[in-house]
Amino acid sequence: MVRRMPTPAETRVPLPAETFSEARHGRFLSLSGDVNPLHADVDGARRLYFGQRVVHGMHLTLWALDTLAAADPLMAPPATLEARFERPVFVGERVTLTYTRSELTLSIGTLRVTTIRFTPGTPVDGVAAPAAGARPESPPADAPTPAAGARPESAPDRAIDSLVDATGTFDTFVDPDTAAALFPGLWATLGPDAAQTLVGRLCALSRVVGMDCPGRRALFSSARLAGLDAGGRGVGTYTVERVRPHLSMVDLSVAEPDGGLSGVLRTFVIPPAPPFERHDLAHAVAPGRYAHVRALVIGGSRGLGAISARILAAGGASVRLTYRTGRAEADAVVDACGAGAGALPYDVDHAAEPQLETLGHGPGAWSPTHVLYFATPRIFGRRADPFDAERFEGFVRCYVQDFARLVEALVGRYGDTLAFFNPSSTALDSPVLELTEYAAAKAAAEQLSVQLARRYPRARFVSDRLPRIETDQTISLVDVPAADAVQVLLGVLAHLVDSSPPTPPAGAPTP
Repeated sequence: MVRRMPTPAETRVPLPAETFSEARHGRFLSLSGDVNPLHADVDGARRLYFGQRVVHGMHLTLWALDTLAAADPLMAPPATLEARFERPVFVGERVTLTYTRSELTLSIGTLRVTTIRFTPGTPVDGVAAPAAGARPESPPADAPTPAAGARPESAPDRAIDSLVDATGTFDTFVDPDTAAALFPGLWATLGPDAAQTLVGRLCALSRVVGMDCPGRRALFSSARLAGLDAGGRGVGTYTVERVRPHLSMVDLSVAEPDGGLSGVLRTFVIPPAPPFERHDLAHAVAPGRYAHVRALVIGGSRGLGAISARILAAGGASVRLTYRTGRAEADAVVDACGAGAGALPYDVDHAAEPQLETLGHGPGAWSPTHVLYFATPRIFGRRADPFDAERFEGFVRCYVQDFARLVEALVGRYGDTLAFFNPSSTALDSPVLELTEYAAAKAAAEQLSVQLARRYPRARFVSDRLPRIETDQTISLVDVPAADAVQVLLGVLAHLVDSSPPTPPAGAPTP
């Protein structure tokens, strides 16, 4: 029997949705060998471009093809394929799929995240449609399969300038049992040989980008491939064809010998996050400048919180900082602050009085005079135009609701003469479309501070509008002007401390 792809209707055909659970994501990590921190490391991904783990683009592509194969028993292997990874999908999110005339569209709600176009290739003969509930068979034990070559266990951190003319090799081996269990529709419809070839090739390309070139800071943008239905030897090569540093963009050509797979991969190289350790603060602050300050820095394990903690400590302040995850990062900041500093876990989204117990309470216990609130969701990231209500709600929950709850808890615990800093943004002065939800939430936070100041007239609430500052939160693929963090924060902290209410005694009684 000769199979052919049916001509799809003009209307968009919905296909079954999928939640990319931890279990499913973990199986693809094992299958592909692409364990880049962007995909595999919960803490490491926090300091990368999206702030959390991302589902592999090739996982999304193979799932879409697998879902289509399960719905269409006449499907042939794709000969050409173009995949565009337009927005990230995070681990745990639910993705819907629609099909229109050889185009697959993956969405989260109404937001399109990936588009896949393909042309059918050589029909597969003699592959019977599986019975309902049947498990696809693995390839026979004596079936020839490509061998796995040596694969890196960690992704290199390669600067974009070093990638000019880079070359390398890859193999397309995948474990057939794992692949068949993860993509049963392809196995059943295309047959074991064609399915393993397709899955192996796309997994190999994910591994090239994430584990070799560009490596650790890679962001897979698109793939244009041909020869996916052709036979091959299970090995291939890649060559960097073009590097555009001003766009953080790298194009790679991939090829297999003897007319097999060929194509072009486009990737971005995420600029490195500025490490707080690079700032030399020894001479930035006068000794003893902040000796009377006991500062509680919420979100002090990274970014502006970490630098503020170091500035205050360099001026003689006693510092306690909080972290939600990333204890190692918090410990590094504490070490940089020197003797007397400390860290404690605190999640503003699930804040409760017991979380503050490690600060101490009562006569002789450490108590804050100043509270700096740097907790924040990811500022830049996936959003829906023209207004993303879900992102806005996340910003408001953090900057308004969680801050208000923290103020109530600390005033009730330490008295009403504290000074609070809840930073605002110059995005309110010069609107940026991408920051609409962020700026609206910051405006609400400013109004909250005004109302809190009326409620607690002996306290001080500061909401200085900060410019865009170079941190891991503001990394951009293109060159965008950003202010120096230390210079900005030196002025902000001086304003906060110099105009604060009188310092209460340590262990001030609760009013």
